[in-house]
Amino acid sequence: MVMKVITGDLLSVKRGVIAHQVNNCGLMNAGLAKQIRKAYPSHYTDYMRVYNAYMTQYGNLGSYKCYGHTAIPELLGQCVITCIDPEFYIVGVFAQNGCGREPGVRYTDYGAMSVAFYKIHAQFSRWDVYIPAGIGGSLAGGDRSTIHHIIARHLPNATLIERGMVL
Repeated sequence: MVMKVITGDLLSVKRGVIAHQVNNCGLMNAGLAKQIRKAYPSHYTDYMRVYNAYMTQYGNLGSYKCYGHTAIPELLGQCVITCIDPEFYIVGVFAQNGCGREPGVRYTDYGAMSVAFYKIHAQFSRWDVYIPAGIGGSLAGGDRSTIHHIIARHLPNATLIERGMVL
């Protein structure tokens, strides 16, 4: 399957679904997640609501610290969905286990990503879904080819957006 790839600014999308990766640490302080947090504060509020609910339920079950925050493995594979308006949603995919900037460390969890993308497809199969082409890469250390294969398998309606000029 050949996925549609376009060059543009993901944050210029105002209709359909934007899917992006978030960590399981209660942090949206870097990369695209930080930009989305700034552009759509209600999505960050929803992210923290989901994180805090899981923290209440699972926070003392052997979770580990990430920059002073608790990483909750039980969040992996979940999604946080924010309705910006009836024709526009932001979906945070909990597919990053922990956080950091250590070279060679992969924080992206491919299994969690597969589960989350399957859920997105089940809910938004008739919607245009936009995903950053570098999702799960750079800061999270995932392999782009592996991630694109996961997207093609679970979100055949997705359009990948490479950074570049405005759409």
